Amino acid sequence: MAVDGKMAVKNATIGGGVEILNRPPYEGVPMTLDADSFSSADVVKAGSLIQEKGVVDTSGTAPIGVLLFDVYKDRPQGTILKKAYVNLTRIKESLGETYDAMYSNIETIKTALPMIVFEEDPGE
Repeated sequence: MAVDGKMAVKNATIGGGVEILNRPPYEGVPMTLDADSFSSADVVKAGSLIQEKGVVDTSGTAPIGVLLFDVYKDRPQGTILKKAYVNLTRIKESLGETYDAMYSNIETIKTALPMIVFEEDPGE
């Protein structure tokens, strides 16, 4: 016997957004972002530098990884890149105004994240 009625459907985009990787391969680890990371917005953008315990590193002084995809407040789980080839131009587009403060110490960031290769400098 068939069920009579209409089926409810809800569309949701998951894992969409900015692609900061330049090419494979990459290695990442799962991490739940701290609630403080969402104090100024409902989303932490791809390319954000992340410190220990899932806190956004707004000054780029002590990152442990780079956020692979946008992470939303209502589902704060994301992937932190540990080894990858990333595109700085796309990271700059993703982060917008916060890029300059977060990536102002690019040499410190490169030292802290030696297995991440930052390519395509946006200043060129």
